[in-house]
Amino acid sequence: MNRSFAAALAALALCAPALAQDTKAARAGGEEKPGLPAWIVTCSNANPGGAFLCKAEQTLTMASSGQRIVAIAFQRDAADKNALKALLQLPHGIRLADGIEFWVDDSEHQKAPIQHADQNGSYSVITVAPALEKALRNGTTLKVLTKPLAGNDLIVELTLDGFSAAADHLK
Repeated sequence: MNRSFAAALAALALCAPALAQDTKAARAGGEEKPGLPAWIVTCSNANPGGAFLCKAEQTLTMASSGQRIVAIAFQRDAADKNALKALLQLPHGIRLADGIEFWVDDSEHQKAPIQHADQNGSYSVITVAPALEKALRNGTTLKVLTKPLAGNDLIVELTLDGFSAAADHLK
């Protein structure tokens, strides 16, 4: 067994207990940065076309360790300014083949694949349909379900308080 694979297995073994939380623990254990809004908007022209692009982001971390549980960033598609996309950054130790489920409040669950993983986590890109954008703007909570390698499903809840105002800056 090569060393990098063994190191990855060891890291996964350490992360699995943290990911095997129930829903209440995931909500209670996460925290937002004090004094900052839940949705942070940043803009930059540091891209190949030099276009001024903005994104609205929220990150949820473990209160005890500061470890990122989930981060999500919404931005307009550079090729189609009317299209909204979301990049969801997920933790290590989840079943990649199962993808994710997400929903707003008590709406119908939607599924998305996990495109890739690297040393920082796993990633899913979601094309946001107009109906989903409307739900995000009018809802209170975005829920994301992942399946850890060990333990129960992990459901993370992200507040949508301030999302509509943040999304207005993306146009």
